Formats: sequence, structure tokens, C-alpha cells
Amino acid sequence: MVRQAKKVHRGPEFLGNVRRSGLCLMERILRTTRRATRRIVRGLLTNWMMETAHDAARLGQPAPPRVNADNQIALRKQEAPVRFKLLMGLASVVLSVAMVEGSVRWLYKTPYQWERRLMFFSEGRNFRNTDWGGFVYQPHARIHSRTYYITSLEPLEVQPEYDYEFTTNGNGLVQLKELDPSKTAIVFLGDSFTDGQGARPWFYRLEEEWPEGSRYQIVNGGIVGTGIEAWGRLYKAMSTQFRITKAVVIFISEDWTRVVWQFSRNRLQCLHTGAMCEGPEDFYGLSEDPIEAKAQIDHIARYRVDYFSRLREGTNAISRSATYTNLVLPTFDRLMRFRYTGSFETRDSKQFETSTKVAAGLVADLGRENVLFIYLPQKNELDTGPRSFGRQAHDFIVQSGFAFVDGRAKCGLSIRDYYERDGHPNEHGYAKIASCVQDAVATAFRP
Repeated sequence: MVRQAKKVHRGPEFLGNVRRSGLCLMERILRTTRRATRRIVRGLLTNWMMETAHDAARLGQPAPPRVNADNQIALRKQEAPVRFKLLMGLASVVLSVAMVEGSVRWLYKTPYQWERRLMFFSEGRNFRNTDWGGFVYQPHARIHSRTYYITSLEPLEVQPEYDYEFTTNGNGLVQLKELDPSKTAIVFLGDSFTDGQGARPWFYRLEEEWPEGSRYQIVNGGIVGTGIEAWGRLYKAMSTQFRITKAVVIFISEDWTRVVWQFSRNRLQCLHTGAMCEGPEDFYGLSEDPIEAKAQIDHIARYRVDYFSRLREGTNAISRSATYTNLVLPTFDRLMRFRYTGSFETRDSKQFETSTKVAAGLVADLGRENVLFIYLPQKNELDTGPRSFGRQAHDFIVQSGFAFVDGRAKCGLSIRDYYERDGHPNEHGYAKIASCVQDAVATAFRP
């Protein structure tokens, strides 16, 4: 009789222990380092004493006397080489730790200063949730978008990063023209880079320069903060209203791991009335009255500073280090997940698999020749290329034989085409993106 292993069910409560486990590991490493340092010091001192005694015996001299007030100065001179070796050893350890931390920070740097970014939209009619599980803008809305960054904590200083307005059509999409249900359409699916966050939407230029005699109309399906799965749902919802025959998927690396989400009731309330924002909403409504707007910005900035100050007080230097955050913690997370679930798969890897299925489904629905994928680099990818899931997305598209344009190689973007603190392109960057996308679409679809 074959004896089956007993299946033990373990709940998800282990996830709360991941951070504590990581901290314990780092503290053990530090304790081990301190013990090793003490052993090295003792070894150096013992070796020095033995060598001194050996030399004294060889020369027929007595061993060095014990330390006392009379020979303390002479002994200090003899101890100088030992101290130098000790200092050099400690300096090497400190330098090594600093180099590892610096390397990890460079490898895992993000294009945004998330903790310091304050993103405001004119209060009232801005966003709305949809039946397909995501969100779009309100129809026929004029929205004033302003983003600020906290540049100093003491004294508190907030500086604007960008300030612009945009309008939506009757479908809540960022474009000038209304859509004709009887005309075939090319839909452009994307996130804030397609939405045009940070400057006058580049899609307006695409509309203005689109050939009047084209048999296609163009649709801007770019929505801030969304990803591949959300775009698949948006496409299906719009396909019931319009004759979409082609699609252009404009993505950054992070889009492949973004889940579908909607605004909570508190967020929608905050967006509708800025004075009701408490601080943790991330998307904020803002009054058009200058005095009220300044008071609201100061209130949100103060909340943000106080919140992260409390977080720092509750942690230590180890837990705040890039090495712990980007290497130790994820490793422990995967080990603990494997221990309790038998799989190393993370939330991001699961979402990536979902996104690849959505992308493949879009191609299957429209046809391989009717879908074009365009990769746009974030500013931290200009030199290195796509990272992590961005590389996997590139491999998936190429290996699947889908039409693909590498915007990093084709669009000519440089670091000057992005904002200093924010990760979005500026006006010059979006102008390059508009030309690049326009050329790619003309080559792929000949509209």
C-alpha cells in the first residue's frame, strides 16, 4: 500500500513574518561580523605577542613586560602596526558594505520619487469607475492636472513639477474628436505615457495630423496607472460599441505586472471635493481657488511628511537599506512562499502570465497583422534597456512573432526628454513619442 504524504494546510499568515525574518537575518549577519572582527583583533594581538616573545627569546632578551604606567608610551608605539592593520580591516569591511549598498541602489533605482510626489486633479468631474472593473475619465470633462514634489522636509517646501489641462470626449477618453460607431477604428492602448500625463496630450497632435481621407478613426485608450490586463478589458468593452479592427499596444515594463483596479469610495470623494482629502488617497482633488489650493497642498504635504517620519521611527537602518528591501526581503518572501505553497511564483510573476494571455488573446481576436506592440523606455532604462518583466515581455513578443517596435532604439529619447523628479516625459519627450508612434503605425498599417 502506497502511503500518501499528508497535506498540511498552512494559511497566509506567514507573510506577516517575512519582514521580521529578514531583519533577524540581517541582525545575525551583523552579530556574526562583530564576532569575526573581535576574533581577528584577538588573533592579531596574540600573533603580535607571540612574535615579540619569540624575537626576545631568540635575542636572549626577556619577554616584553606587562602594560603599566611606565612603559605605556613605548607599548603604544609597538601597537601602532596592529592598530593600522585593524583600521585597514574595518575600513575594508565598511567600504565593501557601502559598495554593495550603492550597487543595489543603482540597479534598483526607480524613475519616480514616490514618497515625495503629490498628484492633483481639478476637483469635481475627473475620474469614474466602469462596469468592466477599471476606470476612465468623466465624459466631456476639462481637467486641470498638477503634480508637486516635496523638495525639503525642514522647512517644508513643495515645488511644482508640471501643470497642464486636457479635455475628454463623450467616452471619457483623452482626445479631441468624438467617435463614429459606423467607422472602423484603430485603438491605442496604454498607460500614462499614452494618456500624455505631464504635458498637453500628444494624442491631440496625432489626431490633428491624421489623414482626413483615412478609412480609420483613431481611439486613445491610454489611461493613467493601468496595465495590460486592464487594456484587454477596455478593448472588449469598446468593441461592443465601435468597429475596432486594429490595435497599437504602447507599454512600459511595469505595465505587464499591473493589476486591474478601481478607485475606492474615499478616493472618489477626495477627487470630487479636495477639502475632504485626508492624505492617504494618492490621487487628490484640488480647488481652482489659489488660496484654497495652497492650503490643500500644504495639508497633504504635511500628512505625507508626518506619515513617512512615523514609518522611519518604527524601522532601523537595516530595514531601510536598499540591500534589505530589494534582495533580502524578496528572497525571504519567495522562500516562505515555497515553504507554505510549494511554489516560488510571486504576485508579479502571476500577473505577468495573465498579461501575456491577454496580449495573446488580443492578437488572436484581431489577427497577427493587425496588432502592433511598441515599447517605451522609462528614464532609468535609457542606458540599460528594459528590466525584469520588461525583458520577459520583449522576449514573449519576439518569440511569439508579434509585430514589435523598440521605442528605445527608434524614438530617440534622452534623459533631457523626461522631468527631473518625475518619471514621465516632458513636452519634448512626448513630441518624439508622437512622431515615433506615427511613423510606426504608418509603416505597420498604412492607414
